[in-house]
Order: sequence, then structure tokens, then C-alpha cells
Amino acid sequence: MSEAELEGLENDINHISLSPPHEMDPAAGYDYDYDVAGPSGEGGSGYAQPAPVAQQAHRSHRHRRPEVASGSSLRCHICNETFNSSKNRMRHDLSKKHRDNLAAIRPTPDVVKSYQCACSYTQARKDLYRRHLATCRFPFPAQFGPQVLYNCNCGFQDNDKDEHMTHINVCGRKRWSKGRGSSEAARST
Repeated sequence: MSEAELEGLENDINHISLSPPHEMDPAAGYDYDYDVAGPSGEGGSGYAQPAPVAQQAHRSHRHRRPEVASGSSLRCHICNETFNSSKNRMRHDLSKKHRDNLAAIRPTPDVVKSYQCACSYTQARKDLYRRHLATCRFPFPAQFGPQVLYNCNCGFQDNDKDEHMTHINVCGRKRWSKGRGSSEAARST
């Protein structure tokens, strides 16, 4: 990529808006509706036609797409990928592909917290790290002693693989509660 292209990408990234697109033109009092032709080709023109606001008032909300499916927050503007859930988008943000694309745009990428195995394998994604731990057969030489060999992305360190796996299975999970103000003391009474 040329320097001009990189600069253009940086400008695009800096001007990305995560707010939902405007659906209504307040000056004209029109909401844009699509006049789409049926399967036989009869009917509409296929172009956006302004519909008076009064007509919009009687339409139910079920005719509109859910905000999550069309939200710009589920699109990665760096990698040009769209995701169907926020969980998949967050997983993508931790992926090597995304970080490599980000590094091409920004020479100093953000520091990403990661998990580290005794064999020096590091991974930002928990699911891939757990899969690695299940198959890793790194020998634990006695000369290492009580040295820390496993690191969690929360900062927890351990030299026992089984304890480490138990920790990462529960680390970062949201704790279940019965609503506001519930605590251990309230549950014990």
C-alpha cells in the first residue's frame, strides 16, 4: 500500500460514525420508503420514494429491520466484514487477521491482553487458548521449580496447568444474581 492510501484509510477510520443512519429528512417532513417491485416485475420502481410522515404513523414497528441486524457497530470498517452478533464482532476484534490489518494502518497497534502457556504460546482469544491447552504436551522440567508458567489475561499467574484451566474457565464470566441489591448476606438470611 502506498503512503497516500494508508493516509486515506486513516482518515476514513477517524471519520467513522457509530450512530444509526438518519431515516427521516426533517426539512421535507418525509421518511424514505422503498417502492420495490414484486416477483413478477409489476409494482414499484425499486427506488427510494419519499412517503409522507402521516402514512408512516400507521405502520407498525415490525416492518422495520431490527437495529442490531443493521447497526454499524456490527461492521468492522478496517477488515470490511459484517457480523450477525456482537459476540462474533468482539471475537473478530481479538483475531490475528484484524490485528494484522490494524497494524498495517497504525504502525503501533494497541496492546492486547493475552493468555500464555508454558510452551510460550500466546493467544488473545479464550476459545483458541483453551483448545491449545487441551492438546499441549509441554514437558514440565523439574529445574523450573515454582516459576510461573501460565498467564491469564486478567493477570492471574500459575504454575499448575489444571488449576490454570479451572481459572480460565470461570475468569471473566458474569456472575448470576437476583437483581439489584442482592448479596451473599441477603441470600443467607
